[in-house]
Amino acid sequence: MSGSRITGNNAVFSPMLNSTMPTTALEATLPVFHQHGLHQASDAALAEALQIPQAELAARYGDRAALVHQMTLADLDRQKRDHDKLYAEFSTPVERLYALIQYGIDNLQQLPATYYADLQGFPAAWEALMNHLSSYSAPSCSNCSTTASARRCFVLILTFN
Repeated sequence: MSGSRITGNNAVFSPMLNSTMPTTALEATLPVFHQHGLHQASDAALAEALQIPQAELAARYGDRAALVHQMTLADLDRQKRDHDKLYAEFSTPVERLYALIQYGIDNLQQLPATYYADLQGFPAAWEALMNHLSSYSAPSCSNCSTTASARRCFVLILTFN
């Protein structure tokens, strides 16, 4: 890292400090990244969204790749929490599947068209997303009868629609 800039997409994920922002705090960067893009979002806008000084942002993450990786993990956690809420709200597998599809469409509409292409330029973040897609299944609950094929379907829809 040079100066306090965390731009660039270094392939190595190595945060400068052990203390990173809590997952929910990092969610504040999502609108900034979605509006400006992963490469173009300014450090000032990201620091403002996190309510921390730019120097602290640079100290916590070291480079843009580390921040994008942590933001991706935070976004995946947010999506899991949202899926749990949907499962609690709807009782039948069909209602849940429709709700998850609508949720995925709504999320995709918030992303810039180049978001996933840009994310591939951040190897640790891309790998986290791919690991998530290969291992994530629908939220579990005692009275759910959603099939494995339906779970795979909604994960694919959420990601690659």
